[in-house]
Amino acid sequence: EAAARALFERDPGYFSAQPRLRVSALEGPADVTEPARAAVQAALRGDEPPGSLRRLDLPAAALPLAQLAQRLGGSAALALRMTPVDQLIGPLLLGERRLYLMVHERQADAPRYEDVAEAVRSEWLRREAEAALARLLEDLRRSASIRVADDAR
Repeated sequence: EAAARALFERDPGYFSAQPRLRVSALEGPADVTEPARAAVQAALRGDEPPGSLRRLDLPAAALPLAQLAQRLGGSAALALRMTPVDQLIGPLLLGERRLYLMVHERQADAPRYEDVAEAVRSEWLRREAEAALARLLEDLRRSASIRVADDAR
């Protein structure tokens, strides 16, 4: 139990649900000149979108990554997954369109150990089994003698 708790304390985020993100997005045609980054950042924070970009209609509430993937596409959701708040993402070229994104809020569920204890114990056991298998294979490699059969030459 102590080893499982230590594993949890090293990386509690590994056992939490995916974050919910409040995001703004702009899109425009891929074949037009790219606008200035400062203008795109200002538009993602609420100013008028520059040039041919238009604001995508996203809920004001934070959404899980799965819903963002449905609305924006899988590659956009992947880009959002680890991006810090207020950092411009883009342009992402998605077929015929260009997409710019910004995370305004990241809501992460920080689980209590008691709530995820079974998952932590399972992960600890899996890691221990992998380590034991790796040690066994290494021992077998060191101790194995290899002979080439006469008919294999």
